[in-house]
Amino acid sequence: MLKAALRNLFAHKLRLVLTGLSIVLAVAFVAGTYIFTDSLRASLDTLIQQDQPDVSVQPASADFSPDFQGAGKLPTVPTTLVPEIEDLDGVTMAVPAIVVPNIVVLDKQGLPLGQESDGFGGGTAIGSSWVTEPALNPTEVVEGSPPVGADQLALDSASAEQLGVVPGDEITVLLPDGDRTDFELSGVTETQNGSGFAITFVYWDFATAQDLFLTADQASSISVLADPGSVQTQIRDAISPLLPTGVVAVTGEEQASQVSEQLDSGLGFLNTFLLVFAIVSLFVAAFLIYNTFSMLVAQRTRELALLRAIGASRGQVLRSILAEAVVLALVASALGIAAGAGFAKGLQALFQAAGAPFPASSLVFEPRTIVVAMLVGLVITVVSALLPARRASVIAPVAAMREESVAAGSGHRRTAIGGFLLGGGIGLAVMAPRVAANDTMQGALVAGVAAAGVLIGVLALSPELARPATVALSALFRGVNGRLASGNTRRNPRRTAATAGALTIGVCLMSAISVLAASTQKSVAGIVDDVIGADFVITGYGFQPFPGAVGEAVRATEGVQAAAVVRQAPMRAPGTGDTLATGVDPTVIQQALSLTVPEGSFDDLGEDDVAVDRDTADSIGAGVGSTIQVLSVAGPVDLQVVAVYEPAGGFTGYVTDLPTIARLGAADQDSVVYVVKDAATSAEDVQAGLERALEPYPNVQLLDQSAFKQTISDQIGQLLNFLFALLVLAVLIALLGIVNTLALSVFERTREIGLLRAVGMSRRGIRRTIVIEAFIIAAFGAVVGMIVGVAFGALLQRILADQGIEQFAVNAGQLALFLVLAAVGGVLAALWPAWRASRLRILGAIAAE
Repeated sequence: MLKAALRNLFAHKLRLVLTGLSIVLAVAFVAGTYIFTDSLRASLDTLIQQDQPDVSVQPASADFSPDFQGAGKLPTVPTTLVPEIEDLDGVTMAVPAIVVPNIVVLDKQGLPLGQESDGFGGGTAIGSSWVTEPALNPTEVVEGSPPVGADQLALDSASAEQLGVVPGDEITVLLPDGDRTDFELSGVTETQNGSGFAITFVYWDFATAQDLFLTADQASSISVLADPGSVQTQIRDAISPLLPTGVVAVTGEEQASQVSEQLDSGLGFLNTFLLVFAIVSLFVAAFLIYNTFSMLVAQRTRELALLRAIGASRGQVLRSILAEAVVLALVASALGIAAGAGFAKGLQALFQAAGAPFPASSLVFEPRTIVVAMLVGLVITVVSALLPARRASVIAPVAAMREESVAAGSGHRRTAIGGFLLGGGIGLAVMAPRVAANDTMQGALVAGVAAAGVLIGVLALSPELARPATVALSALFRGVNGRLASGNTRRNPRRTAATAGALTIGVCLMSAISVLAASTQKSVAGIVDDVIGADFVITGYGFQPFPGAVGEAVRATEGVQAAAVVRQAPMRAPGTGDTLATGVDPTVIQQALSLTVPEGSFDDLGEDDVAVDRDTADSIGAGVGSTIQVLSVAGPVDLQVVAVYEPAGGFTGYVTDLPTIARLGAADQDSVVYVVKDAATSAEDVQAGLERALEPYPNVQLLDQSAFKQTISDQIGQLLNFLFALLVLAVLIALLGIVNTLALSVFERTREIGLLRAVGMSRRGIRRTIVIEAFIIAAFGAVVGMIVGVAFGALLQRILADQGIEQFAVNAGQLALFLVLAAVGGVLAALWPAWRASRLRILGAIAAE
């Protein structure tokens, strides 16, 4: 039986390739996800471990969440510690270092380098002092020489190539304080392991960096290199008594472990995020495999009956079908792992295009990746083939030898299960918003379970929907071809439903995401209209901080009535953990924003006072008069609550006045400036004046309310396109299912096609019939998926209403585009099967059994 199964498998290479390709694509997504994250992790681990100091002396506030690096004043350590540390036994040297965020390198047009990509950093760079000791520097100069003196800098190779500069050329840099300075490029750098981030790195010698960014006797950290054989913990313990308050010593191993934990958390989320889309592709592939094996069993009725007639047991027939599935799964999964390498490269390109600061890295194949990918391919194939194999095992030999069709069953059980799941899913969907009122995450979880129940229920009921739906769709096509195509889809509604089901899943997810994105865009636009009373908004590209001098220039512009600056500082607070505190002028901010303050008043904000949004106040049990202790970069600070306000879009959390935010560690940089014009001056005149005032600051953008809403909408659109790109593979597998079904259907209907040709139908007519059939299947699947997707997009909007997505919206044009693309995809999927059908020889087709 095994020999017969293998012979049968390889005797039909076409169906082997078509079915195997779906497994290859699905497994490639799983394998590619693991390869991508493992490769990224290996590259980052190399960078972490490369030239790691034995001990690092750094500010204690450096343990704030890395999400807030670059916010607030740059914490420092005194360089006077360097000679004291070097005098300790076991210390080879101590090297001070400076690292500064929010440097802006200007291109030849005077614009921030990287701004046009609108990705991570929004055109900002990281500035650093050049470490002359090779043992402590993971970067090396590959062209030119290290920077020396106040007029030189070095630049990473990717940025130098993007700028089109070589050593000796002039580079203009905008410093965090707003000064624009020209430097000579002394050298081009690369990391020693060849990995490069999508971030610009700028280097000066230590004296120049200290003069530009800090005061004398200050550094960001001090790297300590110990004698060979020294124990890091002993060196750390010897250094600790020398350190002032607010400065700590951390061993290289401890620092690498901390960074590694942060990477594990971030990459774990990324891996899970990508695997969600991989599971979608696997689910779609399972439909294709199930449909294919169901058709193969039906087509091999006589062959299987002959096996039964010569003595094969039901178990042997069952195992022979499963053996085919196992062999197919193993071969396709192995190819899927190989294809996963290409998919990982595609993910690297996709994230780079999205502006993610991931380094380029060589691919890493962990044993776990191979094991998981093989198991996934094997399990999904065998499980999908199990029901068709069971049907094959119950074929009655005599009935089969008469070429009677295998009974498909009444479908009552399937319909009952589908109805139960659909009803249960709808019930959970009704409950989800009520659950979300108390806990948004719990509500979203209930909604996810409801969506799964409804979707599976709809797929189970699809055969019942297929007949009336295909009749309605076939009305679009008149003539013999349309009637034949409609008859073919109605002849086996289960097959039609199973083929369309794969596309239903993909379109359902895309529609739900589209509705959620459209609702978010509309809600944000509503929040801007309701909350922002300012005429203009000034932000940094990529929402990066910008010099405080921008606010001063705005205030001095003719026609400006008020300029409300917003500054932020990182802190650790009850209820929110690591967060950003917001500093404002209490009087001016109320002119720019429409704030509802049910308790206390913003006018009462003074030194060491704070206003807290309603949600945060409720979560920590605070109210007017309460005292909250927070941890800032300057240490613990007690803040007294003088106001509780309603969240206003992105304006939430802890709010202080500007002197208090400075005490909490805010730098002389702003996050946003809201501009209110004088009523007597036209908006056009004020905008022209502001544009002139902001010319020295190319890293900021001036937006009116309409442009501000469009900027946010564009960012949501970019995220939407990224998610759609990840769903493309699932849709491709679904279209492959249409190809597979039609190709096997052509084989099944060989004699029928021959008879049609014999009675006068042209080859063109045959092709047209097959194409129309594919269009009907694709349109049916897309319409069903879109209905379910829009419904659950609306449910998600209701659940997230308390999070700011208060308005429901549908992007009708985008949904219509999905329908068109699905229909076009179905037609394209039918071209090859249609051509193959039209090429059948008439006499051979009529004689076919």
